[in-house]
Amino acid sequence: MPRKIAKKKVAATKSLRPATKMSTDTPAKLDKKTTRPTKKVPAVESAPASAEKVAAAAPSQPRFVLQSPARRTTEVIRTRARFTDPMRAANEYNNIRDLIQGQAAKHGNRTFLLYEHDGREYSYLQLDECTTRAANLMCALGAGRGSRIALMLGNSPEHVFAWLGAMKAGMVAVPLSTDLSPDELKLILDDCRATLLITSKEHWAAVSSIAPHLKGLQAVVMVGEAPKGVSLLSTLPAEPVNPVGLRLYDYAACSRQAGLELKFGAPQQWDEAEIAYTGKALDAPRGAVLQQRQFLTSARCLATAMSFNATQRMLCALPLFHVNAQVPTIFLPIVLGGSVVLFSEFSATRFWPAVERYQVTAVSAVPSMLGILTEREIAEARGLKREQNPVWPAGHESPGALRCLSDKGSREIGLARGHDISSLRVVLSGAAALPHATQLAFEKCFLVPVLEGYSLAETTCFASLNPANGTRKIGSVGKPLGDKLAIYDESRPLRPLEKEWTHKAFTRANPSVFPTADTNQRGEICAWGEGTLKEYFDRPNDNPRVFAGGWFHTGDLGRIDADGFTYVLGRKGEFIERDGDFVSPREVDEVLLRHELVESATTLGLPEREGGRQQVTTFLILRKGSFVNGRDDGRLPGSETEKADILTRLRAFAALHLTEKKRPTTIVLASKLPTDPTGKTRINILRKQGTNAYEKA
Repeated sequence: MPRKIAKKKVAATKSLRPATKMSTDTPAKLDKKTTRPTKKVPAVESAPASAEKVAAAAPSQPRFVLQSPARRTTEVIRTRARFTDPMRAANEYNNIRDLIQGQAAKHGNRTFLLYEHDGREYSYLQLDECTTRAANLMCALGAGRGSRIALMLGNSPEHVFAWLGAMKAGMVAVPLSTDLSPDELKLILDDCRATLLITSKEHWAAVSSIAPHLKGLQAVVMVGEAPKGVSLLSTLPAEPVNPVGLRLYDYAACSRQAGLELKFGAPQQWDEAEIAYTGKALDAPRGAVLQQRQFLTSARCLATAMSFNATQRMLCALPLFHVNAQVPTIFLPIVLGGSVVLFSEFSATRFWPAVERYQVTAVSAVPSMLGILTEREIAEARGLKREQNPVWPAGHESPGALRCLSDKGSREIGLARGHDISSLRVVLSGAAALPHATQLAFEKCFLVPVLEGYSLAETTCFASLNPANGTRKIGSVGKPLGDKLAIYDESRPLRPLEKEWTHKAFTRANPSVFPTADTNQRGEICAWGEGTLKEYFDRPNDNPRVFAGGWFHTGDLGRIDADGFTYVLGRKGEFIERDGDFVSPREVDEVLLRHELVESATTLGLPEREGGRQQVTTFLILRKGSFVNGRDDGRLPGSETEKADILTRLRAFAALHLTEKKRPTTIVLASKLPTDPTGKTRINILRKQGTNAYEKA
């Protein structure tokens, strides 16, 4: 018994010794303002206690568990904010000018841009030089800090240099779609009050009819050859003056005269950089104002999410006025020190040869591009029978799993036959909903993973993206990328902001309470963060409403599941109401696209008559050769019998997968539909045309 008591005494004494030492030996730190001297209090020795009392007083603790010493209340606790999230890391440069000059000094003669059309190459030093010349050219023609520079050009190195040069000098670039009508072009140029317009002879017909009637437009700069019968000035004015009448200048000749030293100081990180006009479905397009820092942050967040580095070589086949071409294929390579292969326009015949020749690693695309590439390969495959229900790869398949599969089977159905595309690692898809069938067919044919994201001009490209490594969900647009996304619960209305909607307002910077919908509840998708637009240009009536609650209301309906993945269900106002239920046009399109003969599907609600209820109307483009004796390469039936037969088959297919309220009441066959340069169907034009324009064709 005495031996056991002695062992307990030793153990208890050891357990008490650290706590006594920490509480007596170390003095408390005093505040710096305290002037009284610090006195060290000697440790008080306690009277010896018997072994039985010590053992009884010691708390019962499990073995091998160490207790942390108690912290003194007089200790000064100092904390620092540590942002371990790589998405919240600081940018290396503050503005676009510092970015271009810094990367030119760092990478020098490393290749930045390769023009696929004629083989021209430009290094980072040449990028800095050409953008500086473009900025000084604009300055000599009367543009200053904050002036709007409109660009209506096709893809070319001159387009890149003029666009970046305007933002480099602190001006505001206004890239315009190349399919604008003269009336639409005049509407936008009047709205943004452009000082200069840079264009080419391909668009001179639209420009010449409205240029004399534009207020504030001082000059037009022509890239490339002059239009027939038009003379261009090849000498810059000595001093910027306001000319009498509109003058036309030659871009190449004038840029050679411009100096190599910028005439403006560096812009600030929150200065306006671009006005991206969007909302073609609206009666009047709206200009989203984007700032200098937002381009840098969006490119950095995308590079972090994709684990990209300086070895990346992007391929740009989208038009440069589109934000999906600007951030992933231009700013991303500049931020990383990579390179980009620039197409003058998308070409399915030159796509895979360019991937092989230039060793492209990633592509930014839209769903229409993926569908064209897949259909071309499948159509050229000899003896191929299309599968009715493609179930591979699985919807939750990791993108990296495709690389572990053999490409023997894909080679037999036309895996870019005759070309080595092993360098291509990933395809980014945005700007429009990516049908399940299109994504699965592309991945099965080429063994290249496609990552769908939610990209808007208002969010400086991708607001969310499916993970590059790990679990993805086909059909969703992934998880937030840099910015935050939330689903607005419309049952709790928000007060539109009056004087607090500006980007510097406290409500915009710190949205305290936001009525968020429950998991998987349908509502409007809202975004908040550094990549969100500053405002809509000169829209005082729209801005307070779209920034209600401090968040940007996108106008798209969606939901967020329990894993944080976002699903876009459709545009607000495009849902079709039938007998109290709402039909999603995308759901109908997804079902019909699984049919073996359907190449494109667009569903919208059209009234049966004036004032009548909406009907589910679906416009279909069938594949080539669907009809042996048909018209337009076999896309349209050659007789009423063939038409009735195909409509019966399509309705029977829809009945197997859709409820009665969701089935199309009207199916219209067409050889082509109105689209924009990215291949996205123009719903507003289709709604105005109605069904008669196609049934009579």
